[in-house]
Amino acid sequence: SSISFPALSPKEISNFIETQLAGNGIKVQSDVKVELNYLLSGFDTFTISNELKKLAQLNNKEIQTADLAVITLNSEALIWDLVDLGVTNKSSAFKLLEKLILNDVQVQQIIGFIASQLRQLISYYYLPGSLPPFMRSKISRLAGKISQNKLHLLVSKLADLDIAIKSGKVEPRVGLYLYLLIL
Repeated sequence: SSISFPALSPKEISNFIETQLAGNGIKVQSDVKVELNYLLSGFDTFTISNELKKLAQLNNKEIQTADLAVITLNSEALIWDLVDLGVTNKSSAFKLLEKLILNDVQVQQIIGFIASQLRQLISYYYLPGSLPPFMRSKISRLAGKISQNKLHLLVSKLADLDIAIKSGKVEPRVGLYLYLLIL
């Protein structure tokens, strides 16, 4: 028998965080709560609990934005947002890229997760039955924003970027910014 810790919907994450913090007598202003929900999105209940315990150990009765630095980033969820924002909101995508880089998320990890998303999009378009239902739903939202033709361009440009970074022809941060511009 194994123990499982369920993933939560955004509303469930918000409620779970609120309950956990209230149980520890910790208050959170609404703007900080939004950022906390964002940082913890994509985690399971076990991980969220552990991250909230870090906040509780700060012994602050009210969590401030600066306190959120103790939270471990969910790089995969943030990179997923990076591609989505790159399509819909370039300014927010650039800010998120800076956040990832400032939190020491490696450029090759960012490229690898973007490549994974693009592979999932390819599967969605060409082999839709190969994706699990929860992934199909997530990918379909992104597919509504990226056409098949654009997808082929994005795959090609990501491979070019990877080679250019590895061969030292482009500075990684600049290359990622340029890639976000074509999303």
